[in-house]
Amino acid sequence: RSVLVGRENGVFGSGFCRACAVMQRQWVLGCIDQVPKAVEVNNGSVEAVWQGRSPTGQQWGNCTAVASFEVDGTIGVLSGNEDGKVRLWNPNGDLEVEWNAGVDVVLGLDVHANRKRAMVACVGSDPGMHMAVLRKGEGKWRIASQERIAWKGKGSGQVAFRKDGRLVAVACWNGKLRVFGSDETKPSFLRRLAVLKDHFAGVQSLNWSDSGMLASGGSDGEVAVYS
Repeated sequence: RSVLVGRENGVFGSGFCRACAVMQRQWVLGCIDQVPKAVEVNNGSVEAVWQGRSPTGQQWGNCTAVASFEVDGTIGVLSGNEDGKVRLWNPNGDLEVEWNAGVDVVLGLDVHANRKRAMVACVGSDPGMHMAVLRKGEGKWRIASQERIAWKGKGSGQVAFRKDGRLVAVACWNGKLRVFGSDETKPSFLRRLAVLKDHFAGVQSLNWSDSGMLASGGSDGEVAVYS
């Protein structure tokens, strides 16, 4: 068991930090200033192995959300920033595509990908969820379609796809858990399915199990599990 403190080890630097594990590569993906950065964890030590390269002079604000996917052994890294945009970085650290997610600040990202397409869900400081469908052509990812679905109330800090990509859940600050169906083959590919109201304060975390169960944790100190 190793405990690694990013700032003390000089891994991600100061400022806002979100992180996720890239299990296939034993990476930890996090944020450094405006761009995502990955380190490899090995026997209790860390080594920087990848970092996004931002064009000179860009002012995106802090990197506030990260996610990743891997298709045919090639990794794609997603980042969200305080400027409300989502960016996709290629394995060389180059910016491949970016889009406006319709929020002031991006706070949550998740992705479901296969060889043909990648669906990217994004939430943030404004009430709503943005979905982008990316398709790969000539070795690069491009935006095929986008859709935003909004609701009244407060923003959200986390979003998660079910393992098969057909359902996506959003953890809302008003205590609600919103569940949507996703089908990129249809013109309007987001469907409102359920609003779950079992928390009495903001929903702070959520995750799907391999069997399709959904669990959420709220600032009310409660955990809810749905099957």
